[in-house]
Amino acid sequence: MILNRTAMLPNPKMMCSDPAAVLSFSDNGSISRCPCCAEIEIAFGNAVLYVDAPELVAVGEAVDQLLATPIVPPGPKPYVLEPLPGQPVALAFSAAELFELSELVAVALEVVAGWEAAPQRAVVAPLPSTTADLV
Repeated sequence: MILNRTAMLPNPKMMCSDPAAVLSFSDNGSISRCPCCAEIEIAFGNAVLYVDAPELVAVGEAVDQLLATPIVPPGPKPYVLEPLPGQPVALAFSAAELFELSELVAVALEVVAGWEAAPQRAVVAPLPSTTADLV
């Protein structure tokens, strides 16, 4: 089922009611940006993080570092994304999930870079269907 996601999940830090623009999406998640406060929501599986643009860059760098890991630890979700400052949890991913998150972040960063030129970008996004494990 594909739904048009025009609003971010409830976030107590934001008092905004403007529809969010979906920056990127996949079968398991999406990255959205609030047009009035520029808060970015990373929803992947059952995890949701709220970041600003520099933190999104940090997420992308952390994911790239994990993908460059030459030795993969054992287990179904061996990759652990350590918490960002102010975020309460780390997230664990399988290799496939990590590659998917990497692509989501890369596309979102491209859109954020061009945001000033095209502030009305929005796409139809599927609801997340698999889960990232909270660690």
